[in-house]
Amino acid sequence: MAWKQDPNDPSKIVPDVPQYLQPTATTPPSGTVQPRPSYVIVNNTRNNSILFNFTTTGSVNSEFDCAPAGTCGSGEGEYVNFGTITGSLSKIDISPTAWSGSTGNTAGDVIFVYNDGRIPS
Repeated sequence: MAWKQDPNDPSKIVPDVPQYLQPTATTPPSGTVQPRPSYVIVNNTRNNSILFNFTTTGSVNSEFDCAPAGTCGSGEGEYVNFGTITGSLSKIDISPTAWSGSTGNTAGDVIFVYNDGRIPS
């Protein structure tokens, strides 16, 4: 393993991990198909219900327009309601393909984290 000087404290050294191996986070918009993350972080400051889909077969960045309470096309599956996840920045060890919320969703409500530092295509 290689080492480098700690950028925050020049008197220390830290492992020199290549940038491509460091975790990467994205803030996908609600209802948009994404590559499966290593885990998600929920930033639910409005205390609304958060829903995840685990089975969509759509293309990455395509809209997943299946209403949470409605029915989807064959093979698309339904959203799973995780209920109200209270607090900010709650880590959940799941790998969904899309997310939605009950009201007022904005990018940043759910953060997709990829541990290997790259976003799969």
